Amino acid sequence: MLRKVLILLVLPSMAFTQIIEVSPEDLDFGDVAIDEVGKLALTVRNVGDRELVHGTIIPFDTDHFGILIPEASAASETIGAIYNAVKMYRQDLGEDPSSVEELLDLHYLEIDEEIQRQWNFTLIGSNPITQIEAVSTFDMPGGRGHQIIFDVETGRFSGYGMSDDEAPFELDEEEAHTFLIKFMPDEVRNFEGIMGVFVYDADYNLVETVEVPLRGNGVLAVQAGQVDLDLNGFYLSAAYPNPFNTVTNISYALPIQSSVSVRVYDARGCLVETFVNGEKPAGYHTAIWSGRNISAGVYFVRMEAGGFNSVRKVILVK
Repeated sequence: MLRKVLILLVLPSMAFTQIIEVSPEDLDFGDVAIDEVGKLALTVRNVGDRELVHGTIIPFDTDHFGILIPEASAASETIGAIYNAVKMYRQDLGEDPSSVEELLDLHYLEIDEEIQRQWNFTLIGSNPITQIEAVSTFDMPGGRGHQIIFDVETGRFSGYGMSDDEAPFELDEEEAHTFLIKFMPDEVRNFEGIMGVFVYDADYNLVETVEVPLRGNGVLAVQAGQVDLDLNGFYLSAAYPNPFNTVTNISYALPIQSSVSVRVYDARGCLVETFVNGEKPAGYHTAIWSGRNISAGVYFVRMEAGGFNSVRKVILVK
């Protein structure tokens, strides 16, 4: 770790043509309750003349800041849904399913179409199933063919994107990838850190580094029944960043456990996406909305919970 810190401090004094662009240039998580996790998006773009850029993102205070690859997080969440479907199938039929496709065909499971295009999911073992495997079929931040494995006996994930302390990336010319940076406070105080974004040449010599300052405040959790955010305790934040060109963060708060929905509508009032829908505990929450596959324009984020209704305008630029 010391070697990496020294590189981070020395390299900026050397002159290099800019290879990558990092947005935003710093991350302020604001208030996050102790033992909860705040998440913000960080986008890295190849802006130089290199056809392919290799790099790594590393937070230096890994006790309080981490990094998630959104694609890997989506895959691990899907694996969790598959495992729950396996348990329901076994309870109903007394044996394990033969494949993920069988679970889909018998309506024990639903998987988002985009995730199905991006990953192949496989059940390993039978009666009992011992592992669930996902293999990427598309260009991830580190290429394709990455593997994530869920071990049923231990309940642990391993493989691509499952470590919070480092994330690789490969960017074609003018390509960008977005990562989720985590803030995990463990006491009531202000936290500061640095995220290092390192770029290597074809021989893996370090050629550029970018420092991304990280800030956040550890606060006490919102207690059930506590009202301190709005007239009735519910709150929907403005999007950050806004305008945005890849993903934006929407934070909301609930004074008590509530059924909540957060939906996105276009300027005509047509539903674009529902990205929160269900029971959530009291406290602060952050949701990530990706505009990667929709057109640029003005959109409206609407939150409904416990009789509370609020709308925020967001602008997607490309």
